[in-house]
Amino acid sequence: MKRRANKNDFTEENLPHNRKEQLLDIIKVRYRTLLNIGLILFIFLIPYMFSTLAKTLYEISIYEQYEPEEAIQLIRTNALIFGGINIICLVIFAIGLSGVMKIVKRLCFYDPVFFKEDFKAGIKDNSGFMIGLFIILGIKSNFIFKTSS
Repeated sequence: MKRRANKNDFTEENLPHNRKEQLLDIIKVRYRTLLNIGLILFIFLIPYMFSTLAKTLYEISIYEQYEPEEAIQLIRTNALIFGGINIICLVIFAIGLSGVMKIVKRLCFYDPVFFKEDFKAGIKDNSGFMIGLFIILGIKSNFIFKTSS
């Protein structure tokens, strides 16, 4: 790649003046870091996607093998089991999200980003809060809303 450099020194007028300009500047200058963030989040979300796929395939096989009344009972039991598995998968995603939050924070403040070190520091700093939050959200979405309907 050809390196582009400004011939003049940067002044205060060269800096972004509002959040929209700052976001566009971050996207333009740090697009590889943003792609890495997306890749990390995708990797940490893979267990949840497989869990959802397994639940769907299991429900399809139940509908094919059993009568409708018996299938409904088995699917309700299945929903409780996979609800617990989904909470564990959400905790895994929370760990990845907590690491990424530190990188995004450093990007917003125009601080230098050392991806691996900042990711580890983000997990160390934010993982407890994020795991607790995702456990509460997982319980709420998988058990409370499902049983009320």
